[in-house]
Amino acid sequence: MFSFGLGVHRGYRNNGYASEATRIIMRYGFYELRMQKCNSSCVEINEASLKFHKNLGFIEEGRRRRIIYMDGKFYDNILLGITREEFDEIESEYSKIKHQ
Repeated sequence: MFSFGLGVHRGYRNNGYASEATRIIMRYGFYELRMQKCNSSCVEINEASLKFHKNLGFIEEGRRRRIIYMDGKFYDNILLGITREEFDEIESEYSKIKHQ
């Protein structure tokens, strides 16, 4: 199992850099290190991060309720994961699209 954290400066967002960087990290974790599972998480109000993860094939696996405190409020932490087999399937489709 492995996990990652990633941040992209505001001026460079929405250019696909985070998706490509995450794919590189996952290829390394799954193919070079031979890991079986990648876990990640995001705060419930971060809709962009949640959409980003789901677009990469991550599946919501649960949530840790009210563990993140920001701006005077508590928020849930959403737990996400993707297995090697799920990544292989998505990576195969991604390769077909990229090489058309």
